[in-house]
Amino acid sequence: MRSSACSVKIMLKSFIFYERSILIGIFMAMEAAETGVRGTTKSEILCLSLIVTFGLILYLYLLTRYALVYGMDGPYYLIQVRNILETGRLRYEDPPLAHYIFTFFTLLFGGNITLGVKVGTALFSALSAVPFYFWVRNVAKSQLSSCIAALACILSSLHVLMMNNYLKMVVGTLFLLCFLYYLHCMLTGRWGISTLLPAAISLILVGVTHAVVFLIAFLFLIVYAITFRLLWARQKEIIRNLEILFIIAFFIIIVAPLISPFFFRDYYQGIDLALSPFYRFRPITITSTDILRSFITDYMSGAIVLAAIIFGIILLVYEMRHKRKEAVLALTSVTVIGILVLLISLLIPIEWIWRFLYMEFIIIAFIIGYGFSKIQGRVAVLALALFLCFSPIIAQTFNASRTLMPTISEEDYKEIEIMKQYIPPKSIIFASPFYAYWIEYITRTDTTFMFFFEFRRYEHILVLVDKLFPPTTTFNATMLFEGKRFILYEIKPIM
Repeated sequence: MRSSACSVKIMLKSFIFYERSILIGIFMAMEAAETGVRGTTKSEILCLSLIVTFGLILYLYLLTRYALVYGMDGPYYLIQVRNILETGRLRYEDPPLAHYIFTFFTLLFGGNITLGVKVGTALFSALSAVPFYFWVRNVAKSQLSSCIAALACILSSLHVLMMNNYLKMVVGTLFLLCFLYYLHCMLTGRWGISTLLPAAISLILVGVTHAVVFLIAFLFLIVYAITFRLLWARQKEIIRNLEILFIIAFFIIIVAPLISPFFFRDYYQGIDLALSPFYRFRPITITSTDILRSFITDYMSGAIVLAAIIFGIILLVYEMRHKRKEAVLALTSVTVIGILVLLISLLIPIEWIWRFLYMEFIIIAFIIGYGFSKIQGRVAVLALALFLCFSPIIAQTFNASRTLMPTISEEDYKEIEIMKQYIPPKSIIFASPFYAYWIEYITRTDTTFMFFFEFRRYEHILVLVDKLFPPTTTFNATMLFEGKRFILYEIKPIM
């Protein structure tokens, strides 16, 4: 069980050695899209390499403190990767790209699924700083601002928290930031194939990775397009490029689910999200408003989001007065998306809220980075601003890192392995969603936490009881297994 942490320590040096080659390749690809910005200097390559390496080491440390993967959904990725290795396809309906990327890392590390998922998550999280750096540099024309934005991206507590459950979002965020960078370059610099093609590819990669991240990309595309039309109304060539991107987006949202519902079923849930305020039951105990209110008033998590949006509006007004169109284009898009995400969170089902709120780290990091471009010549003010900005960011990240952990212990894992031999064939297990995927991964038995009509195809219906949270009602059942934490019962099949 502890082999994952040991393997990371052994392989880290060789892995970081290859990281430099990856970064140089990315630099060259992104630099090809820029105009009006000097080429990447050796100091920039060194600075960004250090930031990415720091992020990789930090994330690997956070993800390998425990031998098991983290969060409720962590073992879900283990199930998907194992099924790809065994059958070549996914176990559950889902956009496929992230799972195949994790499978690649699993093969890279000798078939260790846990290590492959953790290293893949850490690497993609760290690499997100690269397109973020170039995006801010293209807007602010400042190396210092770009480095600060990239560092804010790495240290964001919301970014770190994504690694607890939403690993597909981590992968999709890298492609999203690449899309935003190339989209901005396309609208403000080169509008030919050198920016349209990578923007289109990035958008497609987001689409085959995660539906919520794709929705964020789509919103950015809409706001960028509208703002661009207001600022530069006569650029017909760029308008055609935007139309191509919109065609790709609508294809992924509408056509792809019809052609391949197994991979793109999540996009049907967009309709559910849009209509949910009109039919979805809201529990009295907690609402979307309650979650959002606690988020934006919590100084250890979301309070900085509201402050960043307000500061972004101030910067936007300032740049509008000075008629800096390129800055207005980016700041308008970023601040509007920041506000839209908060508004969307008020309307959608509570199980989707955090997926949207975690994406606010993009708004925070961009506005912080761009803001420093206005004070970079004032050493004393700059030092004070760095302290005031990064002190709460580091505190938030430290606090967030303490919540990254598995939902079961290693002892629980071993107990479930022992329990496996007591499970009869053709069974389904009722289990808490906090560890249902662990039960399925370890025992290779179907699990559920609600009744559904397909129960009839199972010969045995089992219930897993957690001694830490015993049921409040009794039921007639036969006990199959009892351990230190779990008790497994069999109940009569539902006719």
